[in-house]
Amino acid sequence: MENYKIAALMVLFVFMISPAYAQIEMIEDMVMPIGIDDENAWIDADISFAVEIDDTNMETSEYSIDITNSGNESVEGYINIYIPFIPERIKVLVDGEEVDIITQEESYRNSRYHVNIDMDALSNSSVEVNYKILKIPQQRNVGLWALQYHYNSPINLQFSSTKEDYVRTDINYDGKIVIGYEPSKLSCNNCVQDGNTITVSDSNYFYINWEKKRVPYRAGILYLLMISGIVYYLVKMRK
Repeated sequence: MENYKIAALMVLFVFMISPAYAQIEMIEDMVMPIGIDDENAWIDADISFAVEIDDTNMETSEYSIDITNSGNESVEGYINIYIPFIPERIKVLVDGEEVDIITQEESYRNSRYHVNIDMDALSNSSVEVNYKILKIPQQRNVGLWALQYHYNSPINLQFSSTKEDYVRTDINYDGKIVIGYEPSKLSCNNCVQDGNTITVSDSNYFYINWEKKRVPYRAGILYLLMISGIVYYLVKMRK
């Protein structure tokens, strides 16, 4: 009887540690500031984008931002780019010219980049943001048979003037996200799914969640090794 108690404890130990062993270090979710519709907005920002995520979860994103200052005074502004990892590459062009990117934080948990953009009264400006990055599963949604991912815009715009610390900004998104595998349990805010393509049209924000199925090879190997050890132990004790 004592042998069977020991075996039961060993089985329980297997089930307790295997999920922990299978997990990898993940990225914490980031809360993204977003624009809201405002008829009195000084700044209009039309943002178009094309995002591709391949079957290895490598993301390539291209954002084009057309900004209009409809106010009668100049504004100082910036574009913040929030990415939950270190990108393989990142480039920003303002009115066709590549500009310096200020790195505010760069780590495997959060990376933040900053670009200054000042605009005269009644003027327009165009900005292009291109980057490539490995997508990381959400930290709090790790399972043995699937990993959960999310996507929202990494772009945050903010402007100020001599009159106001914060100038009202109206943001409008249009674009597509193409996932290089069949996503499961996909849900999205302000977007439409068609197979592995997600379309965002005339929206001031969007947010997408999905899962990627996987086979937990390492966890399976660990299970087999430990169960084999338990079986060997029981057979040996019976002799």
